[in-house]
Amino acid sequence: LAFAPDGTLYAQTDSDDRGDRSIHGGMIWRLDRRTGAATPVARNAGRPRGLLALPDGRLVMVDNEHHVVRLLDPRTGAMTDLAGVADAPGFADGTGAAARFDQPSDVVLTSDNRLIVADRSNHRLRVVTLDGVVSTYVGTGAPGSIDGHWSTATFNLPQGLGVDAEGNVFVTEMGGFNVRRVSIDGMVTTVAGVGAPGYADGEAPQAMFFGM
Repeated sequence: LAFAPDGTLYAQTDSDDRGDRSIHGGMIWRLDRRTGAATPVARNAGRPRGLLALPDGRLVMVDNEHHVVRLLDPRTGAMTDLAGVADAPGFADGTGAAARFDQPSDVVLTSDNRLIVADRSNHRLRVVTLDGVVSTYVGTGAPGSIDGHWSTATFNLPQGLGVDAEGNVFVTEMGGFNVRRVSIDGMVTTVAGVGAPGYADGEAPQAMFFGM
């Protein structure tokens, strides 16, 4: 799901309005929050598990299965690749088609209009500008849940992202079973989780998660 600045709600489904479902299919819908009516916006959108509405109305789609970050203009249905190459997983910083991702899973927008992408199977967070320039934000590439400075901190299959009003980025780890924070002062800390799968409410040191 993604809310546009004008309040429009967009959603992605794996099946389209014809009932077709394939790895290259996928549908983006515009939803009327008053009536629940869904209007097709774009077919064959792949698997954009990360969906974000930009201030200019375009949608950012992070395709987990096809390893690419795309832009969609919901007014025309036109899709363009912003960074990465479809069906070519890997790791590389660079611009546009020179960059590579491996199962990117979510995306948030910072106050300076940079995209932060959870590059799940590369165990990193990546920065993507709206010009398609990709660089590594944090994570060494080694799977782990080591806190510390951006240059040494590690992640284990980072999947879900959120950003607060101060610009701190919050990350859920599918492989680490933790919630982590990347602060604007350059430090990574574990907010909650013990690093093992389970279910437990409580204070941060005792809380447990599964299926992040």
